Amino acid sequence: MLRVTGPGTDGPRVLFLRKLVPEPDLVHEAGSLALKLVEARVARGNLNGGGHYGSRIVIGVARRWA
Repeated sequence: MLRVTGPGTDGPRVLFLRKLVPEPDLVHEAGSLALKLVEARVARGNLNGGGHYGSRIVIGVARRWA
């Protein structure tokens, strides 16, 4: 689950809250940002819990042009 927050009038506000899947051409929009899940590799030891078993999550972030 990825959460992106930004400034709001009453404090931080959620711009993006969603589960992501690594699709080659799928780009999500969060305010003025473009987000793309590049790689998601979860080690068995990290399933249903936290830990440091070699999981790797890579997310690309860029400013949107429009």
